[in-house]
Amino acid sequence: MGWDKILESARKLEYYSHTSGTCGLHIHINRAALGESIEEQENTIGRIVYFFEKFWDKILRFSRRTESQANHWASRYGGNTENPKETLKSVKSSGLGRYTAVNLENTFTVELRIFRGTLRYKTFVATLQFVDKLCNDAIRLSDEEFQTMTWSDFVNSIKDMPELTEYLKIRGLEE
Repeated sequence: MGWDKILESARKLEYYSHTSGTCGLHIHINRAALGESIEEQENTIGRIVYFFEKFWDKILRFSRRTESQANHWASRYGGNTENPKETLKSVKSSGLGRYTAVNLENTFTVELRIFRGTLRYKTFVATLQFVDKLCNDAIRLSDEEFQTMTWSDFVNSIKDMPELTEYLKIRGLEE
């Protein structure tokens, strides 16, 4: 898509993103891409939300947001993390609305709101790679595999994503 040129143009026009403190990089995931049936999609979404709850401290560090910023624009649900299905059930009854890290309010997409804005190409790509990896794992793995997964398991299974690998090292998340 030429994101490197788009981000470079934004910098040349003296736009700012990360430095504003309020700008977010919101990534929308098409629900239809998360499974063939509504049930499969819900199971995948449950695993994504479970991952965010389970590894909140790591994701917050990855996001480049402070806890205060996250609480304002992309809060944690802080719900049940017994298993992905129970986590999703808890999240759906939370009443927290759209200003959550994983916003489920949209009809056709799941919106990840946690990431701070950026005009750096490598950071932008690393964020997209992180979301891609998480979604692929959530589709491929079972609830039980997600429950036993450690952050190290997730990180060590990253292949052919050099920007993400480098970014995790920079943020001290490579474990």
